[in-house]
Amino acid sequence: MSAWDLARFGLLFLNKGRWNDASVVPSQWTAESTKAYSETDRKHRGYGYLWWTLDAGAWGRGAIFASGYGGQLIVIVPEKRLVAVQVVELNERQQGIHSTTLLDLVRQIMAPAN
Repeated sequence: MSAWDLARFGLLFLNKGRWNDASVVPSQWTAESTKAYSETDRKHRGYGYLWWTLDAGAWGRGAIFASGYGGQLIVIVPEKRLVAVQVVELNERQQGIHSTTLLDLVRQIMAPAN
C-alpha cells in the first residue's frame, strides 16, 4: 500500500467508518475492532483486532496503531484528529524499522510547545 492508501485507511477509522458523509464500515465494527481484548507485556499497550491500543494518559482516549511487516505503520490519535503513517521499502538485506521510531516522533509532535 502507498502512504496515501494507509492514510486514507487511518482516516476511515478516525472517522468511525465514515467517508464523505457515507458509512463505509459500521461504526460499531470500528469501535469493536480497536478495543483491547488482551493485554500485552509491551509498555501501555493492549491488542484488539489487528490494532494496538495506546495508553490514554499519554496519548489521549482512543489512540491506536496498526503495525505491519518491516515497519509499515498507521497511528491514529483521535483527540488530536491526527493520522500518521510510515511506509518502508525493504530488500532482502534490510530488517525493517521498529514501530517505536514513528511512535516517538508522533509523541514529539503532540508535545506542547514550550
